[in-house]
Amino acid sequence: MNRKDRAKQFMPFDALKGFREALKMKEFEQEIVQKKDITEEQAKKLSHTILNIKKNQKVEITFFEKGVYITKDGNAFVNIFENYILLDGKKILFDNVFDIKIL
Repeated sequence: MNRKDRAKQFMPFDALKGFREALKMKEFEQEIVQKKDITEEQAKKLSHTILNIKKNQKVEITFFEKGVYITKDGNAFVNIFENYILLDGKKILFDNVFDIKIL
């Protein structure tokens, strides 16, 4: 038996093609949550914190994206006129910010 044929017999076998992908997708669907509303007091605190961020200051932001909450830290740049924070190249809209801490 040549090397190529011998290697094929040790390849993983997936009896139900696509089953693993379907299971992963189902797990992801269960993790999806609705966006939480914030109180007026939380909104004021967020606004105050956002206004105090200096260019390239290190922050930790919890934000909502595609049905999940993500916490990420990095260097921030705030664009007040277009209502977003640029965190290490990722654009996060003010409306999606749930919590922010200046580090």
